[in-house]
Amino acid sequence: MVDDTPVELYFEDIAPGARYDSGTATVTEESIARFDLEFGLPEADGSRDQRRSAASSYVASITMRLLVESGFRPAGGIQGSGIDDLRWPNPVRAGDVLRISSEVLETRRSRSRPEKGIVRVRTTTLNDRNAPVQTMTAHVLVPCRASDAA
Repeated sequence: MVDDTPVELYFEDIAPGARYDSGTATVTEESIARFDLEFGLPEADGSRDQRRSAASSYVASITMRLLVESGFRPAGGIQGSGIDDLRWPNPVRAGDVLRISSEVLETRRSRSRPEKGIVRVRTTTLNDRNAPVQTMTAHVLVPCRASDAA
């Protein structure tokens, strides 16, 4: 029997170079339209054809969902403390299947909060043609396992 229980990661468990991948999410014309309607976004050209691209905010929300469902599971959840950069190099269109790949770039103890570490992570959202559709480098606060972390 395989235990599929997600493993919570503490600061000490995370090392530069570690990679975390996700499952997939399929973007549909209906999901784009629902997001636009819910958040009051105007249609780019008034049409609902299959070539319409998704709003960057929708791509960001899909990325976050894939990230929290990926293997990168800091104890206590993903607590961001900042983003260095956030880009959308290619459009996302109905029919695209998205996935993420995250790589740990750097880890360091927090000077102001010694019970936490700061993990710098680059997350790339890719479509099914392996083209990047979103890139971001974020700083994530991760609890330390040791209660006397210093």
